[in-house]
Amino acid sequence: AVPRAAATDELARRVLELAEKGGAEEGGGAEHKRQRKLCSAYAIALDCGAHRDLDASEAASVAARLCGEYAAAVVKEADVDAREHIPADGLLVSAANALFSAAGKMTSPAREGTVLLAIAVLERGCARSSHHADMRFALMSAYLALGCPTRAHAHAKPLDLKNIQMDTLSHHLLPALDTLGSRAVARSMRRAVEKLHDDHESGDAGDMYVLALRSKAFSKASEMVAFKQRLAASHQLADVRADKALEEALVACVTAGVEAAPAGAGVDGDATEQDIAVAASGLDTLRANEDMCLRPFWDPLPGACALCGAGAVEGLGGRQNDLPAREEAAWRSRVEQKRLLALVARAAAAAPASAPQALALAESHARAADIAAGGSGNQLRREAGAVTCAAANAWAAVAAGESDAIEKLSKLTTAVAVAAAGVETALREHATVYTCGALERAGWLANDGARWAAVLLRQARRTLNARDGADADASVRAALCECAEAVTAHLNDVVDKLGRDADALAAALVSEARIVGSSVLPPTWESDLVAIATKVAEDQVAAANAIADSLAESATWSRGAALSFD
Repeated sequence: AVPRAAATDELARRVLELAEKGGAEEGGGAEHKRQRKLCSAYAIALDCGAHRDLDASEAASVAARLCGEYAAAVVKEADVDAREHIPADGLLVSAANALFSAAGKMTSPAREGTVLLAIAVLERGCARSSHHADMRFALMSAYLALGCPTRAHAHAKPLDLKNIQMDTLSHHLLPALDTLGSRAVARSMRRAVEKLHDDHESGDAGDMYVLALRSKAFSKASEMVAFKQRLAASHQLADVRADKALEEALVACVTAGVEAAPAGAGVDGDATEQDIAVAASGLDTLRANEDMCLRPFWDPLPGACALCGAGAVEGLGGRQNDLPAREEAAWRSRVEQKRLLALVARAAAAAPASAPQALALAESHARAADIAAGGSGNQLRREAGAVTCAAANAWAAVAAGESDAIEKLSKLTTAVAVAAAGVETALREHATVYTCGALERAGWLANDGARWAAVLLRQARRTLNARDGADADASVRAALCECAEAVTAHLNDVVDKLGRDADALAAALVSEARIVGSSVLPPTWESDLVAIATKVAEDQVAAANAIADSLAESATWSRGAALSFD
């Protein structure tokens, strides 16, 4: 038997040969027929992995040929409405795919230059065919790979995602918006996801079901029941609600001891086991609903998005297969981890937690975090996750008066040091550009690790302040102050490394793009590259500033925990 990989490679080769030969078309619309055949041939070849082994020069050659075909074809389509697709649109999608395949195998900064070329190709297509969903989603993914949340969201808005699309498509953008600091936009998308499900649960489903029965459309009624069950098990909904609970718990932690905590901020100690059980409930039935037709081939699957964020470096360069069982367990446990972290934060914000409660919550959170980290999601994300886990363990040890509290505080210091050093290394990798994933890595530390380290250190300090027998806790107090000071210093060091000049970034990106593929863009498109690089650089600087602000805020909270005890 012929190995599957060899068979698909041979099929891809033959399809591309036919596409390159072209062939004369006769009759009306002959050129459109030829373009459709060419687009279909490249799409089939891509699905078979034809671009998998392309190096930079080969990818540039393929992209240049397809862009040239498009440039010649679009002149003849001047009278076509911008909302209408033209047959040649698929040529640009395939050109971008070829460039992305090559980018995944490159090192920085050539990789960033190649991604910029892919963006320039797709932007040209969207300028003519403004309603081309494939191009828009590909652009969202490409911009996120470079750390540009504002540009990515700018391409999401024309798609006007709504209703069921919020469940099947929002994962392309939502995780990265939180990571890269666009919190207001992320909150808006989360509300839209919740509204879809709330409306369906509160009446839409029942009304449609009754209407189907009255019309004796029994098959439709059965479909509606199945659809309701599918939505009820939505991973996207569970993840969104867990994120919302986390945000509310963070507010409870920040305001505790300063003003009245929000209603429901505490956790009943007698209900700890029940709360932990609820956090784990329904995980085995969660399913990722996705519109597979619109997923760029390099983009992570929904579960991987939950683990490592859309646009992560691993997303570049090749189609990902269905997630194995270990991966499914990982992204489901990520939901549980968020739910448990919210419980930890609420327990910390309320009156001092009992020792059994604090330890049980921290232990359960650590277990879920270990499973989530076991997936093949980006290793770099795990460093930020380790900070969160260490912070929960340190708070629990202090709250419970455990003998290893000093050791747990030391582990938190180490976790922050490792994560901060990793971010600094990524930022220093190439001084001229932000490498793919560098801003994302900084965002994970800022918005997934540092904030929880800071607020839980503050709550540990409150616990010690409220405890009798201050002399017995003197060594723990000293260790907590030392930990908080170290965390503050590490976060401030990262803030200092984030700043870049937008003009220099844009110039470096254009230079790398021209080195990689000077012949990819037709001469009349060359000005597009400079304009796009300028927007990318401005967006990167804005994202870096937002991440720096988040880190600085966490550093301020951490510094508060290091102040002298009451």
